[in-house]
Amino acid sequence: MHYLDQKLKQVAEMFDNLQAEDGGDAIYDDIFSGSEFQELAEHIKITGDDTIVSLSLDGAQLYQNKKSDTWISIWILDNLSPHQRYQKQHVLPGTIIPGPNKPKIIDSYLYCGLHHLSALQCENNGAGLRMWDTATSRIIQSQIILALSTADAVGITELDGCIGHHGARGCQLGCQMKDRHKPHSGHYYAVHLRPNEYTVQDCNHCNINILELRTPLSIDYQQDLLKVVSSLDQNHYERNQKETGISKPTVLSGLVNDLMVPVPHCFPLDLMHLIFINLGELLIPLWRGTLKCDVTDDLSSWDWATLTGDTWQAHGKVVTDATPFFLSSFHCPPCNPAEKISSGYKATEYFHYIFGLGLGIFHMILPSKYWKNLCKLVCGVRILVQRCITGSQLQEAHSHLVQFMEEFENLYYQWQVDCIHFCCLCIHTLLHAALEVMQVGPGAYTTQFTMEHMIGNLGQEIRQPSNPFANLAQCALQ
Repeated sequence: MHYLDQKLKQVAEMFDNLQAEDGGDAIYDDIFSGSEFQELAEHIKITGDDTIVSLSLDGAQLYQNKKSDTWISIWILDNLSPHQRYQKQHVLPGTIIPGPNKPKIIDSYLYCGLHHLSALQCENNGAGLRMWDTATSRIIQSQIILALSTADAVGITELDGCIGHHGARGCQLGCQMKDRHKPHSGHYYAVHLRPNEYTVQDCNHCNINILELRTPLSIDYQQDLLKVVSSLDQNHYERNQKETGISKPTVLSGLVNDLMVPVPHCFPLDLMHLIFINLGELLIPLWRGTLKCDVTDDLSSWDWATLTGDTWQAHGKVVTDATPFFLSSFHCPPCNPAEKISSGYKATEYFHYIFGLGLGIFHMILPSKYWKNLCKLVCGVRILVQRCITGSQLQEAHSHLVQFMEEFENLYYQWQVDCIHFCCLCIHTLLHAALEVMQVGPGAYTTQFTMEHMIGNLGQEIRQPSNPFANLAQCALQ
């Protein structure tokens, strides 16, 4: 638990001794390296006696061929070092919401644990919880501080109260970008360049300057939230919801404001779904020519769709032949994508497939301009997934990812209304990924992998298939 005290001193000393004016020699190797936590630590004078926790939420499918939409939340104790805090024995199950139906109001289930956290924050008139520190043989007053709250793109809307990735302001981080949709469709996409001959009302705005995009300040969020909760009627509420991207106050707003990273910055990106899954599920169907498109779209113009027929089968064999060369520490080498990619390809398989083998195995298949575009994505992503990142590396990653995004729209989307759906939100979100590291530390410490491991561990412990939900709750309690 004394790791926190050591880390706070180390980070403070590092920032005091920076030499480069642009912060290129800064080192981000934990959530405590981020500017958000640094500002909070300075504001309330966090010490090594305090307790830092993070919350994570996700839905779980307990059985592969049986409906079991269970929701689980966990608490992560951030006082421990990264080598310890994500181990099973130190991750605390918080809530088990039984299936098989999805809960209508998840806040009502999270309320109990959050109410307890709030009570601890107010303990001893706000001085903190009295504890006995066995290492120093003294009584301490420990403030209980909520650092981050994580979830995937579906679950995060239950935590942050935003409208989600299909809305007009779908960016999870709440940037000011307004999305666009196809005519006669209500599904919005993160399209930065206005399509040719595009006249859809409320979406016909000019090209988005990505250099001007920024995540909102906490005060901006509060002003937008006030606008939503002050709505006079349903129609007024729907207009404000569409304009701000906020549908309700987050349940976390009931906690002590000074004892948490402020909303919305306490909701970091989830690199597991963003990079390990979503990008693969977009790029591979594009290259295979199987991505859903309109009947008016000319598939013969898809010169990037080269993974077809015998080429796709031969490509799958090349991936399989690489398996003996993966070290055991890589855990899950990619299976043959020609046989398995449509039947539950794992996140780590996608990652090793595209960002590990990708530059080699796609070099002779993709046309040069598409392969070079992939190179920029791979370079940026490999930096983002590191557990220790320097400021200069972040600048390099941001530059490559911005170039990738701009080229992606020019190469694939090509200002065509029929191809708006190519511009998925995961492409836009990459613009924020490097800056997010500066705010809340490397994404490797905030992914949903910890949550997924807990789901797997609890699922394996179920011994009563006839009553799995009660048995799951009992396993979590024990």
